[in-house]
Amino acid sequence: MGTESASGFVSDLRARGYVVLPTPRQVELDGGKTDASFLDWNLTLTKVDKDDTTVQMLAGVFSAEFAMGLGLDDKFEDDSDGPVPELGLAIRPGAVDTGTEDGRDEQAYRLDIAPAAVALVANARPGLFYGALTLLQLLDGKDGSLPTGRIVDWPEYELRCIHWDTKHHQDRMETIKRFLDQAAEFKINAILFELEDKFAYPSHPIIGAPGAFTTEEMHDIVDYALERNIQIISDA
Repeated sequence: MGTESASGFVSDLRARGYVVLPTPRQVELDGGKTDASFLDWNLTLTKVDKDDTTVQMLAGVFSAEFAMGLGLDDKFEDDSDGPVPELGLAIRPGAVDTGTEDGRDEQAYRLDIAPAAVALVANARPGLFYGALTLLQLLDGKDGSLPTGRIVDWPEYELRCIHWDTKHHQDRMETIKRFLDQAAEFKINAILFELEDKFAYPSHPIIGAPGAFTTEEMHDIVDYALERNIQIISDA
């Protein structure tokens, strides 16, 4: 069984054709893999609401990219004679011992991949979201199979911020949301949103450029970002 750390350039995952960014802190692979029947697996939730952003994200990707649904029926029946495979999501505080005393602990997760089951356990909701993103990166461009083993991860830095400059252009709402989705894929958790005249200031409407974001639109953007564990830091 091989073990890789976040500091290594050549890793077991890369050697087997899998790309996960940022590189997980700990990876232990046993050389096996699941098969494409993973895409038919039933989803089980432990202390996770079915309307949680992570659940909805997984369901949306499986539907759009694999034309498959995720069953949430507790009495899910499989037509085959074998055991019913499962994709399990669970939140269990303290499941991953990070040794940190800040927000990074809530962002930790453990992903256990067996030939017939995948278990994602996180310390809190942010970790569950990041673990699901790692799972989707493993599936990206693949045939539905996953490398079997264990991945344990939490971030090196509590705040991972990038800058979004709106000077000289007015973005559409769908552009901003697509940008937030892409930032979340790389586990970015803060956006420095430089608005300037792209906000329709209620008390000084003359400042806002044509099409500037309204207060309601900014609330929508902030809420959308928070669902993806991203904090909007604005100069407005």
